[in-house]
Amino acid sequence: MKVYTYIAIILLLTSCGDKKIDNLNLTTTQKKNNDSIQNRINNSIKIASLDTIFRKEKDFHLKINKLENGFLKLDYKLKNEKKKHSFKMKYFDYSEVVFPINGVGHLDSKKLKLEKYSIYKDSILVLPIVSMPNTLSIYVIDLKNEKKLMDDFRTSLFFLWIRTKKGFEFIRADNPILTDSTYKYTLIKCRLNSNYLEDIKTDTIVLKNNINDDLKKQYELIKRF
Repeated sequence: MKVYTYIAIILLLTSCGDKKIDNLNLTTTQKKNNDSIQNRINNSIKIASLDTIFRKEKDFHLKINKLENGFLKLDYKLKNEKKKHSFKMKYFDYSEVVFPINGVGHLDSKKLKLEKYSIYKDSILVLPIVSMPNTLSIYVIDLKNEKKLMDDFRTSLFFLWIRTKKGFEFIRADNPILTDSTYKYTLIKCRLNSNYLEDIKTDTIVLKNNINDDLKKQYELIKRF
């Protein structure tokens, strides 16, 4: 009797294992397109952890650490400068994870390029921070003068999309308005002028699915905006 019991248990475990493998293969197939795009991440950024940013090059270095009580500390040296900078800034401290794995998407590149953050003209830092659920808080920082230009403007997209060929443009989205069958997004294109962001274009799109569920579709859609 014991022999039959053991055989039944083995057959049951084998059956469960096969189901898990089948489900894994199905998931892999469904995500194949998005995963191939995600693998094109810019590997030049060295990530120490999800609450630290570290990057070092020949004549440039940047380190950002999370401090207590909702502060970040920035230590850096800019290109063509001998001076070393260090200052603290307040941020919206909502999540234990401060920085997304990638928070900036570039629209000027021929292929999809994602980064944890972005630096414009060697001195303007665009820093996404994990905010409320499904939201990024964006900080634009003048590193040379050690001050924030823009403080905590937000996007419901997984990335802040930027263009730099014609000035410095950002594309973000408000939180969607949901119905039983659609997601309605307001897309906003902004341009950085001196020390403020100017809205230069807005549009609404209605989709059947969450725009963040399909990275390839989001990229193609935003690129046309």
